[in-house]
Amino acid sequence: MKNEERVRCLNELSQIITSNQFGFDEMNKKSHEFFSKYINILHIGKIEIVTNIPKSIYDQQLKKNKIIAYSNNSFSDEFIEKTNVIANKGSSNILIYPIKEYKFKDEEIEFIFSIVSLFQLYFSKKRLENIIEETRYRDSLTNLLNLEGLYKFTNQINNEDKYVYVFSNIKNFKYINTIFDRADADIILKKYSKELTLMLDCDEALCRPGGDNFISLIKKNNLKKYIKKLEHIIIEFNNKEVELYSTIGYYENKKYLPANISIEFATNAYVVAKRKNVSIFEYTDELNKKMIREKTIMVEIKDAMKNEELINYYQPKVNCNNNELCGAEALVRWNKKGKIVLPIEFIEILEKENKIIDLDYYVLIKTCKDIKKWQELGLKPVKISVNFSMKHLDYSDTVKKIMKIIKKIDIDPKYIEIELTEITNIEDISKMEKFIKTLQENNISVSMDDFGSGYSSITLLKNLNYDIVKIDKALIDSLEKDNKKNLIILRNIITMLKELEIDVIAEGVESKKQLNILKEYGCKKIQGYYFDKPLEEKDFVKRLENIKYKK
Repeated sequence: MKNEERVRCLNELSQIITSNQFGFDEMNKKSHEFFSKYINILHIGKIEIVTNIPKSIYDQQLKKNKIIAYSNNSFSDEFIEKTNVIANKGSSNILIYPIKEYKFKDEEIEFIFSIVSLFQLYFSKKRLENIIEETRYRDSLTNLLNLEGLYKFTNQINNEDKYVYVFSNIKNFKYINTIFDRADADIILKKYSKELTLMLDCDEALCRPGGDNFISLIKKNNLKKYIKKLEHIIIEFNNKEVELYSTIGYYENKKYLPANISIEFATNAYVVAKRKNVSIFEYTDELNKKMIREKTIMVEIKDAMKNEELINYYQPKVNCNNNELCGAEALVRWNKKGKIVLPIEFIEILEKENKIIDLDYYVLIKTCKDIKKWQELGLKPVKISVNFSMKHLDYSDTVKKIMKIIKKIDIDPKYIEIELTEITNIEDISKMEKFIKTLQENNISVSMDDFGSGYSSITLLKNLNYDIVKIDKALIDSLEKDNKKNLIILRNIITMLKELEIDVIAEGVESKKQLNILKEYGCKKIQGYYFDKPLEEKDFVKRLENIKYKK
């Protein structure tokens, strides 16, 4: 090969390499075209672009002068050898065979090898770029798509097909992390991911956005079968069966909405499923309207607190032995443009968003200010109970915040009672015990609301030292039916609480019959419409001025 031919060859090769415009597959084609052009000048009989070849095979072929030029950055142990052909799975390599019975000269070998090496450097660069690009779209643990990968996939699918977005979460996977070590838990998660992948068609997708959450993109006609399997999957691990159940929310993308919105809707459906304690829930137009309404209320309620549109009503508690006012419960109302909105319209929404904590403190501040005002008017306050959500148990500084409010407004803590709903999660008992004890040490009474509505009442009484227990309205309502069993239960509840030296209040009392039965059973304190409805603060002031009821 003449020097000018070599220069022309290298110049052409340089233009191809430095252009950086060809993809991996395109470069395979380009290398064929390039060598074909110079095949006669270089005495080349055969060119192959195949995959990784073990180094031992390369050495063997080189000795036989069958493969003269080879370049690769990794080796594989798996290969198939045929006559003058070697192929296996892996990355591309360029193999150059001389014309039959021709032996390459040393300078030809050197030149050909340098050309092949340049091509292979380009292949390696492109391969690395592909790996990096693929990593952008993959979860590192399971190799499933990540969110970015799912978005890329959705841009490639046929929008004419109807797809359903499915958001799922493995129930109580935290227990898997406690039973097994982290490495084993990861293996279980990878096995689980593989099981889900096997359930997909080629034009469906599975994404792991993080943790034990998964997003699936499923064709509508496969949804029923997919969800049924997804709900309960058994993983074989260390000769044991690990049963994994899922909570699932899904949204059928009928309107061809963008992926991020569809995923948000499926996630919202999952949140509702979890809240309702059901396995599966679908996001519908009705739910969409409800969610929009809730978001609107969340924005409005924040402004309402800022502008003090939320006001306290006080429902009296009455000692039925002398028909005198003996306390009250602070109940929040929303004065929205002159219209009173009841808590049923917004309390549950605040609970979901964890904003109920802000409201509890707001009501406590209002209550303390009202007590201070009553004292300044020369009235003797009664103890006011303020409802506090169980969510406060997640914060260690709750009692400090309560005491800071009371001290700042400068009232006696004995006028405040913190009312807590009956807990159903036995794990909260230790937190609750500390919480109650600290409140009582600061001269603040603690009451349990809705006693008898759940299954943990007796356990709570055994473990927690409440000052007051409020009997659930459902038990009081049952007195109208003359049900002997209900009467026995109620009588014994009141007797038990009195023997435990716990103050008893019956709430929701609305009739003379209910009152008489409660008095007979020894319940002295009553709250309910029989004596009074919740009163605006100005009307409650009048009740403080005249604490005697004419009943």
